[in-house]
Amino acid sequence: MTVTNEAAVNLPSLSVSRKQIWDYYRIEFLEDGYPGRRSKYGLHAHPIYGTYVINDYISQYRKHKDEVFLEAAKRVANAAIDRMEEHRGALVFYYQPGAGLSSLPSVFYSGLTQARYLSTFGVLGKVSPSSRYSNAAEAILSSFEVPAEDGGIARHTPSGGLLIEEYSHQVPDYTLNGWTTATTLLHEYAETTDSQHARTIFEQSIRGIRDVLPLYDVPELANSRYRLTGAVRVKLGFTSPRTAVNSAKVIIPGEGDFPLGAGSGKWTNRFVSGLGADGVVGGREAVMEILLCRVTWPEPNRLALDLTSAEEGMVTVQVGEGSYDPLSSWVRTDSYSTVAEVVVHRGPNTLDISIPWARAELVAYPTSWTKAIGGRQYNSYHFIHIDTLTTLAERTGDSMLAYYRDRWAQYPARWPDVPALAGADIVLDRYRASRVQSSA
Repeated sequence: MTVTNEAAVNLPSLSVSRKQIWDYYRIEFLEDGYPGRRSKYGLHAHPIYGTYVINDYISQYRKHKDEVFLEAAKRVANAAIDRMEEHRGALVFYYQPGAGLSSLPSVFYSGLTQARYLSTFGVLGKVSPSSRYSNAAEAILSSFEVPAEDGGIARHTPSGGLLIEEYSHQVPDYTLNGWTTATTLLHEYAETTDSQHARTIFEQSIRGIRDVLPLYDVPELANSRYRLTGAVRVKLGFTSPRTAVNSAKVIIPGEGDFPLGAGSGKWTNRFVSGLGADGVVGGREAVMEILLCRVTWPEPNRLALDLTSAEEGMVTVQVGEGSYDPLSSWVRTDSYSTVAEVVVHRGPNTLDISIPWARAELVAYPTSWTKAIGGRQYNSYHFIHIDTLTTLAERTGDSMLAYYRDRWAQYPARWPDVPALAGADIVLDRYRASRVQSSA
């Protein structure tokens, strides 16, 4: 029995017991044996899917002792390596825009995907020793040291620890599940291959996680945050017409200054209405969408504006707010609150506006129930946080990691009593394959 189109490309069947997972991923194999994702954009190789398929075939090889599964694992691994590219001495598997695999408008590689290949090739190299897999793994390991500003995934937390980004873009992201999962996989590779290089990167990442882990806690929702960065709408109101915005930028202390540009993507600082191509406000209001990062908490992020006003007047700065929605992955603006009213004079003006965290608590959005499996909505990422912290606490003996593991493990029991979750058509328990299959 085949699960998707394995037979069409001369591959053995994937595990039938995981059929709903393969269906959820919409896996379809390309001619070279690499797994892709079928969407409205067509069939495209999905960078992370290779690891899922290779590990499935290795598992079946170990269970059935049938060489056909090992050869299948090697074929998919070879196809994956052939699709990877060199970047600053590292080997990376790029995500391409326009393929329906990511919402980002640019090419990038993922820390989580890289870590999965690292661990997978470490295991495959033990099952079937080959310099091709060991060399590829070491080149993949180097990708964790390429700085984000050079198109890599390495940033540093306030204490100097390593932040492994899920993907690299202008503003630091701090996605927790990808970071902690990548860190566990680094440790797996280090143990499998006895790589001191991998152990060093692992220890640096643990230091980084410890540095910011408390910022992810959301006790009022019995939840953890998915990431520390998020988008917020900011409305500028002008009493004077024809105000010119010469420049605008978001200041994230300790991380950098991030200007508003002309981009149209979700993950860019930009004006969304009210500002003409000449930089002049057409009426008396302009709305921007900016990215704030909670890593500075309790110190606020700031909005810096360089304006030219035709006359003396007032500028009002309002921040969009909304309620937590378990079926959304970001805060949806349903009201605005004023954070500043500033007098401006005729001519040039420089404004520096603090965005208080009391008005932006949900910008760093908690994990949500946006994963639909078997026709039901699940929260996957809070449980990933618990699982990865469990693994990391066991491997390091770190008391802080153990504390948040225990704290977050208690939260699901409180979910039935959280008002924000009441009435939502969601499953207040973790996804388990057997449960979904029995209800299908």
